[in-house]
Amino acid sequence: RAMPSLQLRPGAPSESLGWLNVLLAAGWATTWGPYLHETLTASIERSLATLPLPRTLSSIALTSLQVGSRPPFLLSGSAAACLGPPPHERPGAAAVVELE
Repeated sequence: RAMPSLQLRPGAPSESLGWLNVLLAAGWATTWGPYLHETLTASIERSLATLPLPRTLSSIALTSLQVGSRPPFLLSGSAAACLGPPPHERPGAAAVVELE
């Protein structure tokens, strides 16, 4: 397996993602996994409640969501400075991460 890396700017040296994979693994069961589960469940339920579905599909509901017992493994990533989304644009960053 190749060493996971993060490139912050085109042409800049890559930084190892090993530390972030260790951090994810250390807190997955107690922090990151439950937080991801809670956040995704709320987001999906909110979307289902506001979707303009035909009456025949209006009873669709999320019954369970599993995020798994192991954290995702970050293979690579890159980030760039940019403005945050409207309506309150402010300095931010966009990131792309490849997961295993």
